[in-house]
Amino acid sequence: MAEEQKKRAVVDKWKKKKQYKLISPKQFGNVEFGETVAVKPEQLIGRTIKINLGILTNQMRNKNTEAKLRITRAEGSNAQTDFAGFKVKSGYLRRLFRRRTSKIEVITTLETKDKRQVKIKFVCVTFGKQEVSKTKTIRKELVSFVKKLAKENTLEKVLELALDSKQFFADLFPKIKKVTPINTIEIEKIMVVYK
Repeated sequence: MAEEQKKRAVVDKWKKKKQYKLISPKQFGNVEFGETVAVKPEQLIGRTIKINLGILTNQMRNKNTEAKLRITRAEGSNAQTDFAGFKVKSGYLRRLFRRRTSKIEVITTLETKDKRQVKIKFVCVTFGKQEVSKTKTIRKELVSFVKKLAKENTLEKVLELALDSKQFFADLFPKIKKVTPINTIEIEKIMVVYK
């Protein structure tokens, strides 16, 4: 008899949850790209979603990049996301580094025109092994260039430019080529800093 009283009603938590459609940021066309579940819409705010950028943009050239989106608001059955950054897959980057090349890695934090902070990691691949003095010069040029670019643009514009590394560093290429022959400059990772 005592055992019968101890039995409790089991509540299925999944039955309480509702489905919400994930909506991409406006720079990707505000389209639905997936679903997520939550009991209350407030639980969605701040959640991050990782998705292949090629799927989000319908462009195969972005297949080596993983986008990070953050849910900022939930309205009705929709969860609106903001672009929080991206990361290039390591396999793609490894293909850039061949014999007789040097890589110069730079990690820095930028402040945009609208006072938002972005952490960026990029790599410069040069032909041949580089002297320490040349490496320092290149690193200094890279950091000053990206900080200036961020100060002149809003967060949305910086992230948009960062999606295409060649366009992002187009003005810098000729300067660095005067110092040493250069193969490419690639943004490896860029993330918005949330406080």
